[in-house]
Amino acid sequence: MAPDPRLFRRVVRIGRGEGCASQSSTHARGFAFVASLFLLVVLGAFAAYIISIGANAQGTVEVSIQAERVFEAANSGLEWAAYQELDPYQAIWGNVTTPPNCFASPSTPALPSAFGSITLSVSCTRYPAWTATPNYYEEGSQRVVVYLITSTASYGSAGNSDYVQRQLQSRVVQCKNPYGAAPAYTCSNYN
Repeated sequence: MAPDPRLFRRVVRIGRGEGCASQSSTHARGFAFVASLFLLVVLGAFAAYIISIGANAQGTVEVSIQAERVFEAANSGLEWAAYQELDPYQAIWGNVTTPPNCFASPSTPALPSAFGSITLSVSCTRYPAWTATPNYYEEGSQRVVVYLITSTASYGSAGNSDYVQRQLQSRVVQCKNPYGAAPAYTCSNYN
């Protein structure tokens, strides 16, 4: 009896790699799974990185806004202190012929509510000291003093990521002429 030709073709096909093709297909599906898993892990890591950059950028913007507000608070402390010492309307020290002493130092002037929880401290050092004799520098008949004003504004607690502090310094020179016109007794060459 002769072999069935259909059976022979089937055997030949299996021998020529039909069985290998199905094995190769399973191997390709396994490789595709590993590749897609790798791709998902890489894309997940990239997404996490982008999210962390976005969060850091948002935090940086908030801190820079607070830093600007703290700077302006420190600057307003300098302006407040200069006004206290120069007293342009003689409302604080009255009619004096000698430049006055520093205000109570350190002082914590009140800030407007727009500054939120920013704290401000202003200190003053007078040269020469109020207790010196004489307690001013003489330039002819004019009495001159120098005030070193330090204004420190801060927001948050030291050590926290949102902590911001700014310290500004200014020198204010005041001259009084005891022979000048009342009530200001200003010096002609210092105005």
